[in-house]
Parts: sequence; C-alpha cells; structure tokens
Amino acid sequence: MKEYLPIIGILLTALLGVFTYAIQERWKHQTALDERRQALYEKLIRDLVDLLIARTGAERSKLITEIEKGWLFSSDDVLHACYELLEIYDDLYREVANAESPSEALLNKVRASQETRLRVAHSLAKVFRAMRADVRRDTKIKERWAKAHFKIYDWGALSQPTNPPRAATPNEWWSYQD
Repeated sequence: MKEYLPIIGILLTALLGVFTYAIQERWKHQTALDERRQALYEKLIRDLVDLLIARTGAERSKLITEIEKGWLFSSDDVLHACYELLEIYDDLYREVANAESPSEALLNKVRASQETRLRVAHSLAKVFRAMRADVRRDTKIKERWAKAHFKIYDWGALSQPTNPPRAATPNEWWSYQD
C-alpha cells in the first residue's frame, strides 16, 4: 500500500487541479456573459428611451433592430418586459399614425397625458427591474416598488429643446481655430 501513496497523492493533486481549472473557466465564462449583458442593458436602456423620441421611420427601425438584439443575451424576464413596452409603443403609435407627424404626435401624447406617461413609465420600470434582477441576483427591489418610484420626468426625454443645436458657419469655425 505504501508504494501506491505517491501515485494516489499525484492523482488527488491532478483531480484538484482539474476541478479548480473547471471552476475558474466557468467563472470566467459567467463574468464575460455578465459583461456582455451589462453592455447590452446599457444600450438597451438608451434605445428604449430613444424609440420614444425617434423622428423618422428609419430611426425607429434601427432602434427596434437594436432592441431585438436582446434575444442574444438578455434574460427571459427582460425580453418579456421589452416586448410589453414595444406593445405599448405600438398601441400609441397606431393612435397617432394618421397625424401629419406621427412621431411628434406620439411624443406630445406622452407629454400631455399623465395616464399615458404612467403606462410607459410602469413598463420601463418593469424592464429596468428585470435587468436589475438579472445582473444583481441579490436585489430586494420588487416590481411594485419600481413602478411606484420610476417616472418619466418632464425635463428628461420629454422636454422640448429650447435652443436646438445648429452647425457652426465656416466663419465661426475658422474663428475657433485661432
């Protein structure tokens, strides 16, 4: 039996090494997935808000394509919540589709109607809460609390620009170069 002790020791050491390696690789894979999800969720937040203020069909189409990238890495709850928000957006857009400028009419509807604003805010709160639960599995925030505290501010995405940006004229541009 004494002659097998070194072999047993080597085998146990090798097994421990393989086990440690497998755990490290799984942790590395999970970390990479979490980083991808975080980047996706940060972009998804911008895209969902930008969809509300998109001016053209091309902008909306691009944003929806970006939102649909959620199929790749987002959790099921986030995906469900995003599509619930897209349903609300679709309902609102259908209501204003015949307006001269549907995008502006939709934005004005959200600006003017507290009920519509709450509907959109509650849906966004559900998306954000699902994202939080996905990246922070220890979260204690419940959906009810998120809906009660999340709101769309008048001075945020819904605000009307007072001084729209304009391009500098060539004379102005050259004067900045001095």
